[in-house]
Amino acid sequence: MQIAVSFGCPGCAHPIVLEAITAEARCRACLRTVALDHAAWASFAAKAVARLLAGDKVGRSTNFDRYTVVTRVALAAPTCACGAAIAIDDLDALERCACGAAIAIRRGEDAWLPAAIHDDIVAVIGERAPAAIAPVSPVAFRCACGAGLTTDGTTRAVRCATCGEVDVPLGLWDALHPTLPAPAMYALIGGVA
Repeated sequence: MQIAVSFGCPGCAHPIVLEAITAEARCRACLRTVALDHAAWASFAAKAVARLLAGDKVGRSTNFDRYTVVTRVALAAPTCACGAAIAIDDLDALERCACGAAIAIRRGEDAWLPAAIHDDIVAVIGERAPAAIAPVSPVAFRCACGAGLTTDGTTRAVRCATCGEVDVPLGLWDALHPTLPAPAMYALIGGVA
């Protein structure tokens, strides 16, 4: 079954796309870290999975704390980013797709997975580590006061000699750190793909 989860950052409303089933997510726009404990995952992902397995609609919006979480789940066999089907009969031998891409597999023994997704989870396929905020060649932009500023893209706040600390404009930040599409994460649950 395919799982995709996203929500608006509580700090800036920029979309946060979850790339793995993990205890925290970081907004690529304002760099805020949002904690996602077992209760959070159970409230949006596990409930959506249970509804899907019971025959309910695909995809739901759920309110959790102050967030509106969009969880999409669908009965779908795992595929690689190249579009090729991933054979799941022998997870121990599964390392790479025919295209050469590595296939990330996390076993259901990981304590996070049963609490976050489903008690009968066997594995999650296709998670990816969140991309690091890496420096770029300095980019010039103008402060609201007209002063010339530069950023290397590693922090939203830069120092203006006139105004003090100012944020890199969101449009420029988004160009330096675009929101990536949700990875195709698949949960294998008791034989259901």
